[in-house]
Amino acid sequence: MEIRWVFWISLSILIVSVLTSFLISSKLTQASPAEEVLEDCKTLYDNGIGKINLVFFSDKETTKKYADFLLETPPLKDNKDSFNVFYIDDYKLDCEIYKGVAVLCYNKEIIKKAASCPNDFIFAITDNPSNIRSSTYRNVVSINKNLPLTVLTHEFGHVFSNFAEEYVEEGAKIPKGSQNCQQQCSDFEGTKNGCYEGCTSSTYKRSIENGVMRTLSSNDFGTFDENLILQKIEKSITEKSSSITGSVIFSPNQCSEKSYSLIEATYKDGDINILGKTQQQGCFPEIGAEQFSYQTQSKGKITKGNFNPELIFTDIQLPGDEILSGESLDPEGVSFFLQVPLDSNTLTVSDENGQEFFSQNIANTGAEPCIA
Repeated sequence: MEIRWVFWISLSILIVSVLTSFLISSKLTQASPAEEVLEDCKTLYDNGIGKINLVFFSDKETTKKYADFLLETPPLKDNKDSFNVFYIDDYKLDCEIYKGVAVLCYNKEIIKKAASCPNDFIFAITDNPSNIRSSTYRNVVSINKNLPLTVLTHEFGHVFSNFAEEYVEEGAKIPKGSQNCQQQCSDFEGTKNGCYEGCTSSTYKRSIENGVMRTLSSNDFGTFDENLILQKIEKSITEKSSSITGSVIFSPNQCSEKSYSLIEATYKDGDINILGKTQQQGCFPEIGAEQFSYQTQSKGKITKGNFNPELIFTDIQLPGDEILSGESLDPEGVSFFLQVPLDSNTLTVSDENGQEFFSQNIANTGAEPCIA
């Protein structure tokens, strides 16, 4: 009788221990994503909904310094009201020196943290030795603040308009869909400054002799490139305006009430490999660089976007040099991320000519926990 009593007491203690562990684990798993992931999003310039959203990882003073410099650059100067500027100043960036030459802040964590704000393009301001290049990959610009301010304008050309380098980098690729480098002078339609040999490749041509996509001694895109930027601004604002269906009240804090699916994938030689999908809290980008286009469908609604997974642009201008140098690197070992609406099913990707080259059902890809 005593043995049976001891058995039931022991079993009860075991059950209570297991239940306690489960409840603690469950509580941790279901913790608010805002507490675990999102940061305090602060506003520098608010021009309302339907605008192009820039988010900086830096303090207010640094954000203002870089944002004001960028927005005073033509043609942005006359289109400042097309942009919102936010900043996150209480998150420690986890960047790497990619291949020992360039600061690269693109990773899963910065994507998740940037979702604290409306974020189409992300700018991470870092402090590195002056021989470390700045870089652009996907929608993240990693700036070494010990390079001239014009490096921001240069990287903006990459991230916003998919511009190729206008200095010669033999063996480098011109990004698919890029329009600032052309094979013939006659290919520069409309107004241009001129026609000059050398634009990424010595066999391609550029429309300005020494613009900011060629040298950090300039902060001038040139007339042809400015027109391309204007077209992108107008297209982005038009698309955003047509997609507004919710509240017309604008607040970056609304990101804490939104959620999305974060898809992790790799790209190599034209092949996309989906690694997984997690549910996240926050806002996700609505526009991107023109190269590949993708679309997903969720509850009958089609969502479209653009992304460029092929190249990491790295740029520097060393003391005494008149022209930029750098490399367009293969993102070897670097995953890329797509943010799509929850309940998205098929992900379809097309090339710059509109030809579909990838399609996969992502409805049941990976787990969908509340936080990751």
